[in-house]
Amino acid sequence: MSLRRPATRRGMALSCLGLLAVLAAASPASNTSPGEPSPAEQARALLKDGRYEEAAAIARMLLSREEERTGPETLEVAEAVDIVVEAERLAGKVKDAEVRALAQRAIRIREERLGPDHPDVSRSVNNYANLLAESGDYAGALPLYERVLAIQERKLAPDDLLIAKTLTNLANLVSDMGDYDGSFPLYERALRIKEQALGPDDPQLISTLIGLAILERLTGEYMEARRTCERAVRIAGEKLRPGHPRRGATLATLASIAVEMGDDDEARRLLEQALALQIKELPPEHADIAASYGDLANLRRDAGDQEAARALYEKSLALQTASLEPESAYLVPNLTSLGQVLLALGDTAGARERLERGLRIRETQLGPEHPDVADSLAALADLRRAEGDLPGARSLLERALSIREHALGPVHPQTAESLARLAGISDGPGAIDLAHRAETIGRGHLRAIARELPERQALRYAAARPSGLDVELRIVAERPVEASIRTAWDDLIRGRALVLDEMAARHRDVLASEDRETRELRRRLAAARTQEAALWVRGVEGQDPASYRRVLDQARDREERLERELAEQSLDFRRERHAADIGLAEVARALPPRSALVAYARAARPQSAAGPGAARYLAFVLGPSGEAPAVVNLEDADRIDRLVADWRSAVAAEPSRVPSTARNEVRQLQRTGADLRAVAWDPVAPRVRGARRVFIVPDGALHLVNFAALPSGPDRYLVETAPPLHHLSAESDLAGVAETPLGTDRLLVVGGPDFDAARDLRTAASTTGPPSGDGRRAAPPPCAARRDRTYAPLPAAGREAAEIGAVWSRRRSGAADDILSLQGAEATKDRFIRLAPRYQVVHVATHAYFAGEACIPPGGPGPLANPLLLSGLVFAGANRREDSSVEAILTAEELASLDLSRVSWLVLSGCETGVGAIAPGEGVLGLRRAAQIAGARTLIMSLWSTHDDATRRWMSRLYERRLAGASTADAVRKASLDILEARRARGESDRPLYWGAFVAAGDWR
Repeated sequence: MSLRRPATRRGMALSCLGLLAVLAAASPASNTSPGEPSPAEQARALLKDGRYEEAAAIARMLLSREEERTGPETLEVAEAVDIVVEAERLAGKVKDAEVRALAQRAIRIREERLGPDHPDVSRSVNNYANLLAESGDYAGALPLYERVLAIQERKLAPDDLLIAKTLTNLANLVSDMGDYDGSFPLYERALRIKEQALGPDDPQLISTLIGLAILERLTGEYMEARRTCERAVRIAGEKLRPGHPRRGATLATLASIAVEMGDDDEARRLLEQALALQIKELPPEHADIAASYGDLANLRRDAGDQEAARALYEKSLALQTASLEPESAYLVPNLTSLGQVLLALGDTAGARERLERGLRIRETQLGPEHPDVADSLAALADLRRAEGDLPGARSLLERALSIREHALGPVHPQTAESLARLAGISDGPGAIDLAHRAETIGRGHLRAIARELPERQALRYAAARPSGLDVELRIVAERPVEASIRTAWDDLIRGRALVLDEMAARHRDVLASEDRETRELRRRLAAARTQEAALWVRGVEGQDPASYRRVLDQARDREERLERELAEQSLDFRRERHAADIGLAEVARALPPRSALVAYARAARPQSAAGPGAARYLAFVLGPSGEAPAVVNLEDADRIDRLVADWRSAVAAEPSRVPSTARNEVRQLQRTGADLRAVAWDPVAPRVRGARRVFIVPDGALHLVNFAALPSGPDRYLVETAPPLHHLSAESDLAGVAETPLGTDRLLVVGGPDFDAARDLRTAASTTGPPSGDGRRAAPPPCAARRDRTYAPLPAAGREAAEIGAVWSRRRSGAADDILSLQGAEATKDRFIRLAPRYQVVHVATHAYFAGEACIPPGGPGPLANPLLLSGLVFAGANRREDSSVEAILTAEELASLDLSRVSWLVLSGCETGVGAIAPGEGVLGLRRAAQIAGARTLIMSLWSTHDDATRRWMSRLYERRLAGASTADAVRKASLDILEARRARGESDRPLYWGAFVAAGDWR
């Protein structure tokens, strides 16, 4: 994880934390006649409303009047001065010499008139301390805050709101100075006083809530930070006017938490809202605006746009220079980030100047053991590494690690980041230990956070979390020592598909709950997902793209809010029955006799100053005879990914009708497949020799490969020469299967939907007649789910349903109610949703789609905003143009909401039903993942476009083999062999297009 969010941001991003201080600092309004408010009351009202410059102008008029009316050294003048100082501070003039002189004048007047220990003196002292603290003068502000608190605790009641305000200010400062343990009780006490005096939703709570949220973020409590900040955002949204600057501060803080959790898209959305509000409401040089520009620069840098980031950092620094002390620690985050950008752009000298200046300021202002110093050390280590000074880089990283372990604790995400960085430039056996520690910390943090996050956000954090796994994989690739192999593979197993496991466990817990509130939340979540799916399917439809984006965002936010509530409801269930992690030892014990396991890993090179290194694939292997685990170092990942893409394109292409062209296509397919087999399978084949069965755990693009369909010579395939190959989503699937498989008592088969049927038509004959187009269940064009898409009939799918029913009846000799067949107009989405949970075998023969990035509408969400919306199944009525047509599309998101825990086999007989967006470490995000979350034991799916009639034949053979007693793995293999042999016997093409599209994943039995 990069240095994404510096710690010392509070003073800039939250300069309005003391917004309501003036209400406490000002004495009660003098008695006036009813009617026009006094100037003091007008100024206070404007401050409360966030109109700082207008308040300052009225306060200065009040000051002039009081000086003329009462003289220059009166308490009335001090009162007016305090309002001026507070208004100018909130307008951003924390470094202005005249404002500071005014603040000191108010202190002097009050001390001379009231004595040094009067509560009113403390209010003026607090004003001056705020100016110092927010300009970065910690040393000057700390004794002043301590003096204020001492006076108030002697003179005021313990639950006075002035004390709560001072506690918040002091907590902010103590936190910025690195004493996190000391600041927590200050925030908690301040919040308790305010809640008791004002209630839970008063705007005066916002300052304390935001400070506490920042502290929780700094200490790695991201979920607590988000909850705290969301409370502040809600209060600001409900209680403050739409343009109030404090709403911008709350949004910016929530954005910083989103960044830490890897959700850069959400962070950008929040920051853009905050910045638009701040530019409209605040002076152009205000520190809040500077902070937002810096935060946006961080996002541009992390996205790889270094030039744009550089311009934003320089703009932010220019604004900060106008409002902060020259040596303020608040300057350093931008200095450090700008230094990193300059290093990436090749300006080593410019990078060194910024990074060394930043370290000097932090060490001077914060002390050598402050956690922010570790950020500067890590950035300087990148510079040393780029210059070839590995010992110097290692020394800096060792110091950074020591600081973080001491200040943040041994299991903080930033500690894990330091461990991973240090491991990446270390040698010897100690490197694997450092990387293992980093991975263990990062995985534990992900597991804790994923329990309460919507899936989309959990996946984002999984991709951004600190990890030592890539370093471990590099080490074992270069030095394959058995102990290191065991350590790295164990960590790979424990972290693979972790978010998927959490989503599935959450789904099971919710389904098992008898709690009425949980059931209602589940119903509302399903409805919200259906609504979001409907918006997605309808598309823009002539709307303004920005308006459409807002509607989609609102639907997504509503869904994710319900998902979080549901996660919290099921959290206790999972805590009570949380099983131990499954690691290498458990997987090895679960591996069936004479079976082998091949687990692929796409390993990225550790990040360096020059950017990410080249990625490569590794394969971990457990042989069939109890051998020690081995690792095989494969090719460069980019080359393998290109071979996968080329082979998939060739294998799914419709053969030419010109004989010479068709022969060339076959030769090209054989060459491409042989090249892919040579790099992905041949290196591991010797280690699985003698196995009766091989389990394959893919990673990266290999998820989209049916290894059995790769050529094994000029006219043979691995399905003929290799042992049966069965796919797993993760190694832990072996150890997680139940002792006995589910039964196969009842079959629901959906086939050949009538896509033109009206929704109120409940009975119709199966579609008949010639297939349209090329007779394929081809992947529809991009944006297949859009309402302007017309779906061609699938006549063979109707016949497929009938044939499977006949095979089932013939083999099982069961009662008629063991089978339910839905065809034509009866094959509706509604009936499928209602009936599928009741059956053990569910077969769906229809169009499926994976839309991909090309389907993102203008102004719509990014491709991973909700990846499960990009895949789906098409049911009867999909070609209807009225609004009800959207109810014929079942997205993967909706499929994931079903209870398929009774389903032993889910067969998705359509095009590319196993395809989707690929998330590192999590697999394919599409129908495959949705089926696993819903609880289906085994999924049979396609990896490319399928021929309608060929699929019908393959499926019939699959059920014949299964019902004759074959295991899932054997039934899939034998069905492919049957079709392959039959086509050869008839003199037809044996290309995998006709028999190799389908694979099984999950329970192999």
